[in-house]
Amino acid sequence: MGLGWSLDLSEKLILTNTKISIMKNYSTKKLQGFSIFLLVLSTFGLAQYPNSLLTVDGKSLKDDCGETIILKGLNHGNIYDVSDFGVGEIAEIEKTGSNAVRLVVDREYCTFPPPNYTCVEVPTTAAQLTTMIEATLANNMIPIVELHDFTGSANPMADLTTAANWWVQPEILHVLKTHQKYLILNIANEPSSSNYPPTAGEQTTYYEANVAAINILRNAGLDCPIMIDGMHWGKDHRFFVNHGADLMAADPLHKLIFSVHTYWPAGGNAVQVSDAQMTQYMTALASVNAPIVLGEIAHDETQGNNVVPINYELLLTLSAQYNFGYLIWWWGRIEPGSTSPLYITTNGLAANLTADGQVFINTHPNAVSTTSIRPYKLINGECDGMSIDENQEIEMISIYPNPFKDVLNIDSKVNVLNVEIYGADGKKLIQSKEKSINTQHLSGGIYFVRIQTDKGIETFKIIKK
Repeated sequence: MGLGWSLDLSEKLILTNTKISIMKNYSTKKLQGFSIFLLVLSTFGLAQYPNSLLTVDGKSLKDDCGETIILKGLNHGNIYDVSDFGVGEIAEIEKTGSNAVRLVVDREYCTFPPPNYTCVEVPTTAAQLTTMIEATLANNMIPIVELHDFTGSANPMADLTTAANWWVQPEILHVLKTHQKYLILNIANEPSSSNYPPTAGEQTTYYEANVAAINILRNAGLDCPIMIDGMHWGKDHRFFVNHGADLMAADPLHKLIFSVHTYWPAGGNAVQVSDAQMTQYMTALASVNAPIVLGEIAHDETQGNNVVPINYELLLTLSAQYNFGYLIWWWGRIEPGSTSPLYITTNGLAANLTADGQVFINTHPNAVSTTSIRPYKLINGECDGMSIDENQEIEMISIYPNPFKDVLNIDSKVNVLNVEIYGADGKKLIQSKEKSINTQHLSGGIYFVRIQTDKGIETFKIIKK
């Protein structure tokens, strides 16, 4: 194959979709040679990788079962937690019901070796990236990996190309391809320091820079959805309104997600956005025929030493209205002494949310814990066989009370054939044909009720007190 080496394997080589095995016994020397062979298979794209199960259908992100996924979850600074790369916090984020975590990655990260305990930067490895991704998947959430090196770039053409090339270097590419069934790749965080609003020329340059980066990733064989950040440190929505359709068309797989970082305070000394403007911007984004995510939504913006409040509750309300996803900036760390005014936990634990964290996670009508739905197939490995029929008229069935305590009632204008209640982990807990269901034995938490009628199947998210 022109690889510049040869390997003598006299034994019969058997290749399947999931493994490679050698018949008969072989020596240690041949084992070492075989390891090199496997590495070359991976490096040159000959190894078997799973295809992405995520697709883009108009404004919706879907899996191969047809289930619509609205991304709702957290940003998490994994790369800054060198003790375990954020694995402990990911397990805590899972408790919120989030279905996605945006993982902050840098090409290099700080270690603090003795005796001086000052920052010594070392390259981020494929093994560390694997740790972050697999911890997220193990907790039934979708990993969104992003490269943070080029925040506020003054040269997006050069920097997005550099970012894309980092993702496709052999060892990193192998990690992405191995996990791309449920993976989203955010090429680079906020790679634009454009004017606000950006000029037409700046928008053209940013479009061309993203197209170049997309082509690098697709030519390397990545078929997962790609997330693109807005201009001007992610804050600008206009680029997607003006160029979103062309950008989607430029992706050979048409699998893009557009992300706006809504640091839109009404005051302060940077971008200022009134409630009326906020509503206008969100309505404009709703006209874009692509999945929209508020890739960073926060309760405040830090401007130097100042902390400026954002009307994030209005953003959450508008997100629900337009079916936008959102990812909260950011979770917080378990490590003692780690602080940030934008953390939504006091110590990285789900039990210790801040006041704003409580709103984001629990109390707002569009809160994570009550509206985030994890894909059934992500949890169970197969389609549920009872897909939600989005064309059914939801008003034909009502569930009450919700939240409920000991009894769940169903009021239906059509004939109810079967009722099933599932836990958040996808396990079926109750099956009934009654319209009044005893739930005393269920513990407090989030559940899903699937109701089969003579008109179809509907699924509702329910909460037990």
